[in-house]
Amino acid sequence: MSNVAYDQQWSEAVNDLMEQVTIENMPAEKNEKNQVVGNSWNYEEWFQHNAQLYINYISIFKKIEDCYDQVIQPQKRIALKPLLECTLARICEVKAQLITFNKRPRSDLIHLDDLLMDLKKDPDVLEVPIPRFFKVDDRIPVKIVIPEVLEKKKEDEEEEKKKKKKKKVEPEEKKPLIPLCKKNQLLKHFMTQAYDTDEPAEEEITQPFFIDISLIDAIRLLQKSEMGRQGRKRILDAKNTYIKFTKDFEQKKLISEGHQQDISETEKERRACVYIQRRLRGILCRKNLL
Repeated sequence: MSNVAYDQQWSEAVNDLMEQVTIENMPAEKNEKNQVVGNSWNYEEWFQHNAQLYINYISIFKKIEDCYDQVIQPQKRIALKPLLECTLARICEVKAQLITFNKRPRSDLIHLDDLLMDLKKDPDVLEVPIPRFFKVDDRIPVKIVIPEVLEKKKEDEEEEKKKKKKKKVEPEEKKPLIPLCKKNQLLKHFMTQAYDTDEPAEEEITQPFFIDISLIDAIRLLQKSEMGRQGRKRILDAKNTYIKFTKDFEQKKLISEGHQQDISETEKERRACVYIQRRLRGILCRKNLL
């Protein structure tokens, strides 16, 4: 693409951003005295509004990122970079608002399939690409200072200083070890006091999938389930035959009234082949384009 094409794409992205600003201010309404009135939107409406903003910002971000990567003039790249960073930050803010109004509380997973179907877009629209200028501008050292980490580091240093100032505590004398025979005697004594015996308790193993049932009851249960299965199968077969009969009857009725032409088996096979060919050609064309 030429420089003119990328300049045009840049201007389109800026216009889209201006439209996004107007869309974001839509929920605020004003009364006759030109005062902002609180809107009456529920959580579902806020979620749909922010989801639309999120999808639009991602598409704008892709356009600007493409322009920044392909433009040659350094002056244009200097002007594009703040716009790109602000758009990326706005995507993160809208994502945080989506998590706030999410149907699943405290979940980062956002369900946008219904909105994508309404907009007739692919799920690839939601993929946020990593900006390519991260690799180019990686020579600049980035120092991120987190106040909580600094406070914790200072507290740890103060504690270490206090420990060093304290006097060393004299080691305690080690108690003599109890012999093994005496330990066994004490254990037996405590067992007899608590359980009136010094023998270990037997572990009862229960089988969760075991059913205490006689052979006759098991046979009756199997017969009952098999008869139910056969009955359901007979009902489904009768339903399928009835649907096929009604479909054939309606088709014959339309043919007799002249609303539909009688199609032979060869014609049906030809139409099926044409349909399969059309679908396969479309799939191959889309694959070649991508």
